[in-house]
Amino acid sequence: LMAFAMDFSEYAYDIASTISESLMMDKTPIQKKISRIYLVSDVLYNAAIISNGSTYRKVFETNLPKIFESLSKAYHNITGRITATNTKEKILYLLRVWESWSLYSTPF
Repeated sequence: LMAFAMDFSEYAYDIASTISESLMMDKTPIQKKISRIYLVSDVLYNAAIISNGSTYRKVFETNLPKIFESLSKAYHNITGRITATNTKEKILYLLRVWESWSLYSTPF
């Protein structure tokens, strides 16, 4: 999907919006949300080298608060302690990577 996003960057707004919407849906299982937030990370990393790459960043930045609200809600619904711990570690790792890239400001 990341390659698709890069190949069709002229549709960056629509692609980023669709990915964002899928992350904000309550019915999306947490493991799919984790996979999709890693997709967002891949797109953001590679968007720096394509035209319309800044559109991806802007759309995701706008939607990140709602995306992380949805992730938090899904996280709190996890019943297994090990699954919850692994999920938290994956999300925190991704945020540390984004911080090292200076991708977004501290509030995110």
